Amino acid sequence: MLPPIKIYTTPGDLKYALFDQSDVISDAIRNNGVWNSACLDLCDKVLTKNPGGGRVIDIGAGFGSFSIPLAAKYGNQFIFSAFEPLPIINSQLNTNVFLNMLSNVRVFNIALSDGPDLQELPTLDYERSGNHGSFSLDMKTNVMRNIPNSGENDVFEFRTLDSYRFANVRLIKVSAPGMEYKVLHGAAETLMNSGFPPVLFEAWSVDWFKEEKAKLIDFFASRGYEHYVMLGEHIMAFKTQAQYESLFVETPSVELASFTVVEQSHDATSVLQNQAALR
Repeated sequence: MLPPIKIYTTPGDLKYALFDQSDVISDAIRNNGVWNSACLDLCDKVLTKNPGGGRVIDIGAGFGSFSIPLAAKYGNQFIFSAFEPLPIINSQLNTNVFLNMLSNVRVFNIALSDGPDLQELPTLDYERSGNHGSFSLDMKTNVMRNIPNSGENDVFEFRTLDSYRFANVRLIKVSAPGMEYKVLHGAAETLMNSGFPPVLFEAWSVDWFKEEKAKLIDFFASRGYEHYVMLGEHIMAFKTQAQYESLFVETPSVELASFTVVEQSHDATSVLQNQAALR
């Protein structure tokens, strides 16, 4: 059974349909009006430096804490392609797109990976989970992070990002716990065809993830990415240091980042403790 939903309006007048229970990202929205403001601010600066528009890819979009505020700010200057494979969260994302009357967000109920597939997998336990965004379609990752599943299964369709043949991609955000390396391999042509845009991805500092984290850095290094910005448990990869530094040169008549409220870093340790307490 799903928890009840309530509509919350942020101080910035964004509307979110949120489960009426404690959840890491939902709580941040209710308390601060924004989730992970440090990452959001940096992404905002990237988009500000692309006045010609283009496409933003949100992989593991959740209920829209990344796409909703940026899409609301930039209007039709950018198209946001938001991928969320969990059916219930995908419905929540669609609801939030409609609540904010955003015509520049395209929602996909697809799991991205390194190849096409159909898999029957356990689904998230919405009542016991303290962080819905931590749920992974890689079951080993859920075991390592003490993420509960409901004991019920659903069928998930997997595709590569490359199969969509998106062009003019200006920014990619990846929140696919334990699946990051496969997702990026399935996006290699997209990165190349769009001139290697900045990519924001999650990479935890815990010991058991060290090898996977090194593989992620190697993926970018092998494609000529030279500069990395650490934001808590997130990393943004830039093609060059000059590309990163250009974000902080003032651009006349352009409103710069407006999302800084309270920095919300995704602390893997606190998430683990939160999940362990629910067992």
